[in-house]
Amino acid sequence: MTNCYFFGLFLIAVVMGLKVIPQRVEVIKTNSKYLKNFSAYVRRHSKDSIYYIDISGESLCIMDNNITMSIDFFEVLSGRFVPLPFRLEFKLCDFLLKDLFLGQSVRKQLGENMTCPLKVGKYEHNSLSFDEMDFPFDIPFTYQGYETMGCLHYKWFVTDTKDIVLFLRFHYKIIQKPRNKS
Repeated sequence: MTNCYFFGLFLIAVVMGLKVIPQRVEVIKTNSKYLKNFSAYVRRHSKDSIYYIDISGESLCIMDNNITMSIDFFEVLSGRFVPLPFRLEFKLCDFLLKDLFLGQSVRKQLGENMTCPLKVGKYEHNSLSFDEMDFPFDIPFTYQGYETMGCLHYKWFVTDTKDIVLFLRFHYKIIQKPRNKS
C-alpha cells in the first residue's frame, strides 16, 4: 500500500501542462460500409481565438468495442515525418468511457448525450479543442524542446477483420511546459 501511495505522489509531482494546437486534418480514407459523408476540418472563431476541430459524418452500423482506435505519433525533423517510439491503441468504448487522459478530455467535449456503443445515425461535433491537459510524462521528442510540430495517424479499424473504418492524418503543434523542479 505504501508503494502505491508514493507512486501516486510521484505522478502528481511530475505532472506537466501540454498544449496541442491543431493545424489541419486530412481525411485519408473512410470505409463506405461503416461511415458516410465524413468530414473533419480545423477553424478559428476569430483572429484571437484558439483553433477548433469540427467533425461530422453518418454511422452506418453500431460501433462499440468491435472497433479499435490506434494513434501513431510523428514529429517533423528536417522537413520529414519521423515516427515517435510509442503508439496508443484502445477499444472504442474503453477509450470513451475508461481512459483518464485523452478519453476523458474527448468525453467532456462530446457532451452528456454521447454514449457508447455509438448508434447508427448522423453525428456532428463542432468546436472540439485541446485545452491544456495534464500528462504524467514528457513526450519523447528527438530534440527535447518545449515546442514542436508533428502529425498523428488516427485509425479506426474492425478488431476482428482489420478492415479500416476511418483513417485521419492530424497535423499539430505541441507546446510542453517545463516540469516543476520541486
